[in-house]
Amino acid sequence: MATPVPVLARGFKFEIDLGGGYVEVKGLETLSFGSDSDDAAWTLKEDNGNKNGIIANRGKTITASGKYLIDPDDGTRDAGQTAVETAAGYIDYQSQVKTRLTLPPEAEGEVIEMLCTYELSDIGGDYNDAAAWGFTATRRGANL
Repeated sequence: MATPVPVLARGFKFEIDLGGGYVEVKGLETLSFGSDSDDAAWTLKEDNGNKNGIIANRGKTITASGKYLIDPDDGTRDAGQTAVETAAGYIDYQSQVKTRLTLPPEAEGEVIEMLCTYELSDIGGDYNDAAAWGFTATRRGANL
């Protein structure tokens, strides 16, 4: 077996599908993966005031940040960023959007497909810097 080596984060590919096929989200500089869980509490008197329970479910999030992209010639926005902004405005069942994450080639290019809901990060930044742009995608249900 070879000695393990770090995988560069730039090798991850993040895509979103609003119904017309997957579109890559470009302009990303950071991509991080998080998780959370909800407890089912069952503390009893016999626990002497100590919390007791089990994990009832687990969640996954992907947080990305980068630069707000625009074509200087015609003013069009990056199609992936526009798709994320559209998805972030959805409510009800429409808010669960097909999402695909492709791992870098060093990780054998594994593809993970899931339904996610989206929340935008603040857009902007320092006066003389390129405008920041980002989002958090929250996985809903099991992977597809």
